[in-house]
Amino acid sequence: MYKSIYKIIILFYLSLVFISCSINNLSERRRIRNLVMIDSLRVDFNFDKACYSHTDRIFYLLNTNSNEIYIYNKSGLINTIGKPGFEKENFRKLSDITIGIDGHLYALDSFEKSIKKFNKDGVFLTQINLDNVISPEKFAFTNYGSLLIFDAHRKEILYLDAFDFKTKFTFGKFQIEKAEFIVINGSYLSVYDLTNHETLIFSINGQFENSMPFKGINDSYNNLIALKDNSIVVYKTDDVLHKEDILIKYYSISSNLLCVATNKYIKIFEINYETF
Repeated sequence: MYKSIYKIIILFYLSLVFISCSINNLSERRRIRNLVMIDSLRVDFNFDKACYSHTDRIFYLLNTNSNEIYIYNKSGLINTIGKPGFEKENFRKLSDITIGIDGHLYALDSFEKSIKKFNKDGVFLTQINLDNVISPEKFAFTNYGSLLIFDAHRKEILYLDAFDFKTKFTFGKFQIEKAEFIVINGSYLSVYDLTNHETLIFSINGQFENSMPFKGINDSYNNLIALKDNSIVVYKTDDVLHKEDILIKYYSISSNLLCVATNKYIKIFEINYETF
């Protein structure tokens, strides 16, 4: 009797493993079919990073020099938040921004060691204190609300719990010197190291996957999207997804959206995948 139960349990777990592997393999087989531009914004000033809310069709532009975030929609400028100061809407050293899984805007103040949360129009809501991080510089949210933060002093990634924002583990020590960006898509974390001019790919659990001597970002289906010769290409196949005549100074991927920016405009593309 016990042997029969034991066999059933083993078969059950083997089935789960088989299903899991099948799903993973299927997701990695999803190739990019094409890009479709769904939104754009014309700009005439310098910025360091752009985030886009597909739901609200809002652009958030980061300027680290002025410690400001500019918020735009199709009608134009909605709000400007930041500038140096001591109010809750001010920043001492604005280093990074991102959109959380709840759709709100989050901004990292490296000097105050805090992440401030704003609604879509730039109204301050609350903040997360990063008391256990020495020098937070870049950050990203996982799909479960956990935080991954690059600590510039320790030169490693800290994984912070979604409930109490305490450090659960760290990784990337001695691998990252200076992170230009950290981007999470699905189960993959992409880090571009400015010092070593290379992209490092980790799982969100900290396992090192690969490194490449150029700027690249993994999408949710393990396609590495690289910036080469002022074109957005798929690594290995070198399929050109998009090419610009004006210098591309910034690009990023969030879920199935590709953001491409020059010093004149920002374009948002929806990434369409082949289905099987």
